[in-house]
Amino acid sequence: MLTFRYSWEVFFFSCALLPLAAGCGEGNFPVRPAKGNVVCSGRPVTIGSVSFVPIGEAGSLETGKAASATIGPDGNFVLTTFNRFDGAIVGKHRVQYTSPEEDGADEDGDQVKDPDSPEGATRAKELSRKNQAQKNALCEQKGELIVEVKSSGENNFTIELSAPGK
Repeated sequence: MLTFRYSWEVFFFSCALLPLAAGCGEGNFPVRPAKGNVVCSGRPVTIGSVSFVPIGEAGSLETGKAASATIGPDGNFVLTTFNRFDGAIVGKHRVQYTSPEEDGADEDGDQVKDPDSPEGATRAKELSRKNQAQKNALCEQKGELIVEVKSSGENNFTIELSAPGK
């Protein structure tokens, strides 16, 4: 009989903790849609990623989860925090740009075998994007960039990188 009672106690205790364990979503950190673009010398940066790292309020140890995005071939990005493209936590963020860590070399020697085929045309486009990305990879984030994700209105950010030597 003791085993039966213990099992019920564990069951009820587990049920009482279930709502607390389910708090993996937004919780105290509301998320709003946020997007933007990354540019260097007026041209879109076509590869890399950005992260928006929340800056906690003074005296608070909790800051919330960072948002991140991969930069598209047009230089645009849409941030993700908890669910795909849901945005970023409302509040101030420290922005971090990360360039891709690739050497730019292709397993085919950066040559398109049949540029007239659909596969070749796609490959040529990808190589062109890689070449542009290599130029843009020289661009870097100088200094700290702080942005604020607002609870209302549009959150559209332009991340300006600097060319080397500037």
